[in-house]
Amino acid sequence: MPTKKRDPANVEEKEQYYLYKKGSDLVFVDRSNHEQVTLSAQLLGDAADLMTGNVLCRVAFFNQRPVDVMLPTYVQLEVTATEPDVAGNTAAGNVTKKATVETGAVVDVPLFIRVGDTIEIDTRTHEYVERVERVERVERVVN
Repeated sequence: MPTKKRDPANVEEKEQYYLYKKGSDLVFVDRSNHEQVTLSAQLLGDAADLMTGNVLCRVAFFNQRPVDVMLPTYVQLEVTATEPDVAGNTAAGNVTKKATVETGAVVDVPLFIRVGDTIEIDTRTHEYVERVERVERVERVVN
């Protein structure tokens, strides 16, 4: 039986910087040609609330339409609020508390995390990885 030859899928990946949220969409800019593209936050799923300006992502396009977004595995975000420590938490085995980061996402963190700390979060699982030294962000100007 003869097989029918199919054309390969027209899929292209491009590096894009996340710029800002616009309603329920996210705006990215192409690293090479500076063209902006607006994507549905649904493409990122739960990780959309971990996005902060200038995060470099890979966006997959099928026939020039965005179909998938690959985030960096880890992002570093500043803690803006935490639950208060409660005496006896460690004795009870409860060694985490809720923390809100600069993007509004809420993650479980160890009790020693304080407001102003910068933490690393796994974008695949939404889990705290570690506290990191504060690094001044360099804002990139995109022309």
